[in-house]
Amino acid sequence: ELKSVSLPGLQWRLSCLNESLGDLRKGDFIVLGKRPDSGGTTFLAAETTYMAEQLIADDKYVLWVNNEESGNKVKKRIVQACLGLPTHKLDADLPKAFASYTSIMGRPDRIIVLDKADVHVKDVDQLLEKYDVGLIVCDQLWKFKGFEDAGNEVARQTMLFNWGREVAKKYAPVIAVHQADGN
Repeated sequence: ELKSVSLPGLQWRLSCLNESLGDLRKGDFIVLGKRPDSGGTTFLAAETTYMAEQLIADDKYVLWVNNEESGNKVKKRIVQACLGLPTHKLDADLPKAFASYTSIMGRPDRIIVLDKADVHVKDVDQLLEKYDVGLIVCDQLWKFKGFEDAGNEVARQTMLFNWGREVAKKYAPVIAVHQADGN
């Protein structure tokens, strides 16, 4: 049991996160608090693509659950982050960019994006049973459906975040975004 937390985990792209948070491994549940429109998806794309490359040897997937902006926009950001290209260069030759992305990731679906505004925890549970995941990204976890019978919003979110913690323990590390009030 101790060996599982001693083996190397997923490294962050940003060295400051490696120093402060350390490797990510099964059981880790990271909550990223952010303000609206502050670059959260771009940050996630950069870190996730870096970690996805580390999952190639074990042929594991990243499950990115998106209930925020357009799924195609998120997918484009993922490709852009992987290749380190500005938008105008990516747009200049999308087929070439996608081929380069696929070459780096080893397969075009290394990062599976579930794009559903009203995503329910059961939707995620089904995908986790289907795919061998090495990382789970929840953008925005607090908006997931499930546990509506909890009584109030605080209890619902408590149960939702407990679900996220259990998912991390059972399947893979979870990075969840939680949006701070914009006021």
